[in-house]
Amino acid sequence: MWAWIYPNPYPLAMLAAGVLPLIASVLLARSHGLYQIEGRRNDARPSLAVAFILPGCALAYRSIQDLHFLEWKPLLLATLALAALLTIFLAQSDPHFHNRAVAAISTFFIGSMYCYGAIAQFDVLADRSTPGTYQTQILSKRADNGRTTSYYLQVAPWGPRHDSEEIEVSHTLYLALSPGQPVSIRLYSGALHLPWFSVSPGATSAANR
Repeated sequence: MWAWIYPNPYPLAMLAAGVLPLIASVLLARSHGLYQIEGRRNDARPSLAVAFILPGCALAYRSIQDLHFLEWKPLLLATLALAALLTIFLAQSDPHFHNRAVAAISTFFIGSMYCYGAIAQFDVLADRSTPGTYQTQILSKRADNGRTTSYYLQVAPWGPRHDSEEIEVSHTLYLALSPGQPVSIRLYSGALHLPWFSVSPGATSAANR
């Protein structure tokens, strides 16, 4: 809940969410069948499902909401590869797991969310590269009112982006900026060489605040 609702300080909240599923996985592997991680109600063994599933979901949610990557395909491929290895490790760690195809698929799905969040957060939080800064302009903005409200800025082409694109931003940044105002986009190389970027008010907007 800390990572999901109010992740402050952010790096520590993400670290906690990232470590808990690892602890659950190690406990499962070292217990020799004492624990189960699928959350089956008819299994008398203590379950590690909550410690594995909820932090992974929170990590993925925060990564989707908070982080922007230049390309999604390398991140997706890394996620699927790591999730496959994690699923194999968990299946081999639980002697009652092997012949359950549905359990393997669900574990791979949950593991994919955790791996996506872990890779994305590590790439950003461990990054020490010097960013390249690009100035662009807001073309339009909109709020998407679903179960939760999401805020988007449509920005003109910048740096490696040759077409305008829509970027999801925080509510605070959405309120601070209007169409026609400049924004600064800082492009980082990423600790895992997965380029990511951040958005902030441009020089004129920052001076007017």
